[in-house]
Amino acid sequence: MEKPFFVGPRRTKFDTSVHYNGCLHFISYCSNYLVKNNPYVRPYIMSYNLENSISSMLKVPNEARRESHDLSCDMSIFKWSNISSSMPQSICLLRLKKFVFTL
Repeated sequence: MEKPFFVGPRRTKFDTSVHYNGCLHFISYCSNYLVKNNPYVRPYIMSYNLENSISSMLKVPNEARRESHDLSCDMSIFKWSNISSSMPQSICLLRLKKFVFTL
């Protein structure tokens, strides 16, 4: 990496990073950081482009962010693909809240 990588204002999960489309993606932790009406402290995904060394912040969908301040909420990202299909790979967001998984 030629340039430093800014991970944003929240703690970041480096153990569930995803390499997709020439970029490394990392998701932030959820709970204990939410400040109402401030999008910069809500959960997010940071993307670092390996070719041009540019980082960018990606929003987590509104449905996944809802009640993400709850202590039981956790999110992770994974690479998603269907082996039996010719569909391209993508990133999958997994959310666990109160013992319920949502993809």
